[in-house]
Amino acid sequence: MSENTIFISYSRKDSEYMSEFSKSLRNAGANLWSDKQIVPGGLWDNSIETALTSCDVIIVLISKASVNSNNVMDEVSFALEENKKVIPVLLEQCDLPFRLRRIQFIDLTKNKENGMNLLKSTLNLTTTPDSKLAYKTGVVKEKSAPIIVDDSNPKKRNEEIPKKETVTPEKTEIKSKNKVIYFVLPILLLIGSYFIYTNFIINKNPKDPVDPIITDTIVDNKLDEIIETDASEWEIVKNSNLISDYETHLRTYQDCIHLQEVNGIINDLKIILEEENKYKTANTSIELLNYIMEYGKSGTYFIAALSDLDNYFNSIGFVQFSTSNGELYFDIFENDTSKIPEVGDLIFAKGERNIHKGPLNSSSYNIITHTTSRDEVFKIEEVKKNGAAYWIKVAK
Repeated sequence: MSENTIFISYSRKDSEYMSEFSKSLRNAGANLWSDKQIVPGGLWDNSIETALTSCDVIIVLISKASVNSNNVMDEVSFALEENKKVIPVLLEQCDLPFRLRRIQFIDLTKNKENGMNLLKSTLNLTTTPDSKLAYKTGVVKEKSAPIIVDDSNPKKRNEEIPKKETVTPEKTEIKSKNKVIYFVLPILLLIGSYFIYTNFIINKNPKDPVDPIITDTIVDNKLDEIIETDASEWEIVKNSNLISDYETHLRTYQDCIHLQEVNGIINDLKIILEEENKYKTANTSIELLNYIMEYGKSGTYFIAALSDLDNYFNSIGFVQFSTSNGELYFDIFENDTSKIPEVGDLIFAKGERNIHKGPLNSSSYNIITHTTSRDEVFKIEEVKKNGAAYWIKVAK
């Protein structure tokens, strides 16, 4: 597979849309890999894995069908584990899988043409209109029909074609006079305005003439005073954590010498306040998880949010995390360097696994307390190693 190859993951139920979607990208210059390239007799899983390994970008067509497709979710998991660039494209409103919520998606549900242009721009492709591209309920505007003139009826045709106005010498003379008036009138008004200005405004108080040198000096001194005051006030304001202080400074000094810096600080404070508000208003496990997924481990309140989950999670038992050959049954949140589970990690299931009341070989092992579902979230409470495999105690 050549460089800059794009792999498209989709549900078979969206095949019709996939055909138009891939055609639009190919027309824009994209190098796509399609499962239609698998030769007869080729091993399907091996071909898909090879394509995913070799591609640079994976586009995931998100629909109600694809989020419930095991094949699509397996392809997404593989791509994320291989640190591939994943671009979700929303075809219809549906719940995004847990592992895709922190990835910026492209929305085709509101304005398909703008969405496709954004996707092509992201992929450094040529952006062109896609009139045929519409998902299920999408509406395609048809071109308006051409106007046809009936030549079979000469009389009707003559009625439809407007006659040209006959230009007479009298009309030409009138137009010439109008042009003269339009040209001369503004000049006369300009001369009159100047006369009024010189006689009534400039000479209004001839005993008190204005010295331009003195005026310029006053303006310069006032400007220096404002700049000096702005600088001294800034030394106080710049240590504030209140947006209102910076906004007041801008209102007071509209030509603030620190304008760019002030606007940057205001934007930073707004981002900080937004994150703080999302954490402090999170009153359910879902809201806490949404905060964690949005801001990740770099979030200001990540550790606190993770700890807060203990108020909602309950211990439910033991489950196998991985096999002796390294196959994982769970993904660790924001962990691309290690496949070893640790206490406190957030994990989400790749599929169905039975959770047992007790650890392996215990008397309560055969009691099943829960069966996981894809993307279900758990928190690790205990880690046990059994040979090369790992077993974990989880809370939910």
